[in-house]
Amino acid sequence: MTWNVLAIYPNHEAQAERQLKRQRFRIYLPRCKHYHRRGRDRAGPIYLWPGYMLIQLDEVWPSENDLMAAWRAVLDTPGVADVLKLAEEDFHPAQLDDDYVASVRRLEGIDGLIMLRNRRPPKFIRDQMVKVVNRSSIFWDHQDFRVVSEDPGRRVTALKEMLGNLVKVEFAPEELEAVA
Repeated sequence: MTWNVLAIYPNHEAQAERQLKRQRFRIYLPRCKHYHRRGRDRAGPIYLWPGYMLIQLDEVWPSENDLMAAWRAVLDTPGVADVLKLAEEDFHPAQLDDDYVASVRRLEGIDGLIMLRNRRPPKFIRDQMVKVVNRSSIFWDHQDFRVVSEDPGRRVTALKEMLGNLVKVEFAPEELEAVA
C-alpha cells in the first residue's frame, strides 16, 4: 500500500480530516507536542506537516474510472487544495511508501502525539526580567530587560526603557539570564 500527499488550504486541516473520514477515506494527519509559555507551561498539539495530509486509496480498483472518481471525491472535499503530483501536466500522484509512514507512526507516544527531540520549551516567559551577560556590544552588558516574546527561531525579544521610551532589542537566549 502507498500513501499520497494532499495539499490542504491554510488552517483547514481539521475540516479536511473530518470530511475525508466521513467519506471513509483512510488518512493520516500526524500531530506533535508543542509548548506554549504565557505565564505557565502548557502543551498543545500542532501538525507535524502544516498544510499537508496523507491519504491512502486502495490499490485494487475495478477500473481506472473508479480510481478517478475516488480522486474527484477527494479533490472536491472542503479544505483539500490539491494532491502533490510527479508532473503538473498529467495526473500521477506522488507516493510515499507504507514503511515510511510506519516509521513516522512509531514516533507517536501513548497520547498519539509525536515528541520532537530537538524541541524544548522556551527559556524565558513573557514579562520576566532578564539581564544581558554575554553580548559582544558592551553597551547592553549587565542591563536589565523585560521579555516580550521568544520565537521558535530561538530569538528573545526584550524591552528596555531609555529616556522615557521603550526600546525593543533581540537577543539569543544564551546572551541572557534571569534576574533573581
